[in-house]
Amino acid sequence: MEICAIVMAAAEDERMQTKHTKVILQAAGRPVVAWVKRALDGAGITDQVYVVGYRQEQVRQLLGEDVVFVLQEKALGTGHAVMQAESFLNGREGACIIVSGDAPLIRSETLTKLIETFEEKRPALLLLTATTDEPAGYGRIVRDEGGQIEKIVEEDEAGIGELGIGEINAGIYCFDTVRLREALDKIAVRPGKERYLLTDVIEILRSGGHTVSTMPVDTAEIQSVNTRQELEWASRALSRRNIARLMAQGVSIINPESTLIECDVEVGKDTVILPNCALRGKTIIGADCTIGPDVRTKSGRIGNNCKVDQTRLEYSEIGDDCRVGPFVSIKENTKIAEGVTIDSFVEIRRTTIGTDSKIYNHAFISDATLGVDCTVGANVVFARQDAEEPAEIEIGDHVYIGSNSTLVAPLTLGTNTMVAAGSVVTESVPDNALAIGRSRIEIKEDWMRRPR
Repeated sequence: MEICAIVMAAAEDERMQTKHTKVILQAAGRPVVAWVKRALDGAGITDQVYVVGYRQEQVRQLLGEDVVFVLQEKALGTGHAVMQAESFLNGREGACIIVSGDAPLIRSETLTKLIETFEEKRPALLLLTATTDEPAGYGRIVRDEGGQIEKIVEEDEAGIGELGIGEINAGIYCFDTVRLREALDKIAVRPGKERYLLTDVIEILRSGGHTVSTMPVDTAEIQSVNTRQELEWASRALSRRNIARLMAQGVSIINPESTLIECDVEVGKDTVILPNCALRGKTIIGADCTIGPDVRTKSGRIGNNCKVDQTRLEYSEIGDDCRVGPFVSIKENTKIAEGVTIDSFVEIRRTTIGTDSKIYNHAFISDATLGVDCTVGANVVFARQDAEEPAEIEIGDHVYIGSNSTLVAPLTLGTNTMVAAGSVVTESVPDNALAIGRSRIEIKEDWMRRPR
């Protein structure tokens, strides 16, 4: 069966108080409309058209060339939005899914079930409905005496009895594409409101003798994002899904309520995530690790059997059997091999560190390559003379750099060398050498007895 999708992503909502279109705001690390696309892709619905309007260029740039776009120049209701996609629908048969671009919680499994139910029953329209004790803000499902759906009444048009109905419109539809095209031609503008409502097609289809069916869905999946509060709620709900997924895969998460985990994060079995961690982007963590508390990652990689405490890891890698933290920052494509120990208050950027090396407290390492079994003492700084053009510091295997030393790039330290504590090194050091770069001490006796 041919399947396509129309995503309504044109609306401007002043309640968000944003200069952007609301559908590109982030929910759990992914733009809202990208969550909708992910659900459609996961259900195998790859033929998609997006109805765009306000700040359309942002949606176009985000989604790229893989989908089709049509422009709704003036917002005249949901029916009008779908009308803009009529050229996309021409000549098509099968099913057409219609979904709002601000509904990030819809699951691909639900869309798959919607399509399967449609194929089995073949109605003119199969729509999702939910039942809630708090229906405010949603269209109400009105049924006839036989229990068949009669119409959907928008909240601002509902009577007192209709406002008490707990069954609501989820805003997700599966149409017979041919019947949808026919119904769109018959939608009339609402008097005095200058809008065309997609929900009017229910009465149009029923009056034509066509079947309209419903399928229940959990209210947790249909929450649209119209305010900052709803955006935050959706973000937490998506994070809870990811946490539940990882826990089912053998990961211990000590305090889920204080933990943020985005959808592309992967964690190995028997790893423990301690409180107040935020794992973002395409972060990958191995097995048997202890992560946290207070670890922040963005597309970082951590190997197996690591202990990482109060650390920031961005676009960088930590190998197996490492001990890192607390208060460590590792950024900008840094690569740390296995068996490395990094103590507290260390910052590392654009650096490769070899196996079994040790970095002690308060070190700053940048634009460097360290070999195997190197030791960097406390308060060591890797400096450079020209901030505009960073130069490399190359360090061989088995090098010891004493505390309170400064290495000034460009520089090479040969294999098995030693830098004496308190040195400033500005020249390359050959293999097996000791570098001492201290100023000679000068003592002035009775200096403090001088009159002031």
